[in-house]
Amino acid sequence: MILFLSHYPTNETIKDGMSQRITNIDEYFSSDERIYLNVSFRKFIKKKTRYQENIIILNRNFFIHFFEICNYFLKAKKIYIHSVFNALQSLLLINFIKNDYILDVHGVVPEENLLEGKKYLYHIFNFCEKIVFKKAKYIICVTEAMKNHYLKKFPKSKANYIIFPILPNTITERFELTQLEDSNTLLNIVYSGNTQKWQNIELMSVIIAENLSPNIKYYILTGNVHEMNEIIGKKVDLPNKQIEILSVNPEDLKEYYVKCHYGFILRDDIVVNNVSCPTKLIEYMYYGITPIVLSTSIGDFEKYGYEYIDKNRTFIDLKPYKSNKNIQIIKQMVISKSNINLHQEIFSK
Repeated sequence: MILFLSHYPTNETIKDGMSQRITNIDEYFSSDERIYLNVSFRKFIKKKTRYQENIIILNRNFFIHFFEICNYFLKAKKIYIHSVFNALQSLLLINFIKNDYILDVHGVVPEENLLEGKKYLYHIFNFCEKIVFKKAKYIICVTEAMKNHYLKKFPKSKANYIIFPILPNTITERFELTQLEDSNTLLNIVYSGNTQKWQNIELMSVIIAENLSPNIKYYILTGNVHEMNEIIGKKVDLPNKQIEILSVNPEDLKEYYVKCHYGFILRDDIVVNNVSCPTKLIEYMYYGITPIVLSTSIGDFEKYGYEYIDKNRTFIDLKPYKSNKNIQIIKQMVISKSNINLHQEIFSK
């Protein structure tokens, strides 16, 4: 039995990046009996259990169901931790119960909390990382940049590193691009994501306001429609026929990506972004979209030589162009990832 410290994705959570990562990883262990254990210090006073094929999905309270949780730790062949965020509630057991721990880093959680101004959580998760990196047999990183970050942060860790990028469920090895350029088409620009601080939505709204034109159409795809309307509405009179703000299911994103030429990914030049592998950037590039960037240093993409444009560039004279180079970069990432059998990597040692 493999124990996963994580929630199990539902129809309500499948839109978020973590759930997509969990679903993707789960495919490599589909033949194994596995338990998804979601532990809380405050919630799940009444325990909840669901069964799905050879998966048991458990919601448990750490204090009330402590001995039951211990039992799962002791019986598991491997324990797969989806982010230090999910390690915190079980840190005591991770520290004292010996097992093969696999940490899927996902992102730099301490630094993400510091960016949001949550200094106390920064220190808590920093401590959590130190414990897990001492105990982990495998560390799974989404980029080489992330691996290098943790090699510097925890040089004494004896864990084996595996680079396993986040690729959205919509990405396959089939790449079709029938039209690279069409001078008669509207210039379509997309933003796909929510309103977290690191997305720089206020900056995006300023850029949109400065680049309004009858020849440019903006598609803002978000789960936070109301908040997005409020932010963009401070710079642009809404409704505006050049701007559509709407919520889109993951399976329907393709409709917009196929017709868009450029896409906003305004990340600051900080460690949170330098080590990341943003799902939306993968999706943009897969569909030949050229990213509009604040900093070029996002994950390993600068090393790959991706095509981008600077956020200060005027959009009016941009051509409705699809980037074949960006498509080929993602194609190579898909091929490289397909050569990694995560199950075999973890069970071979």
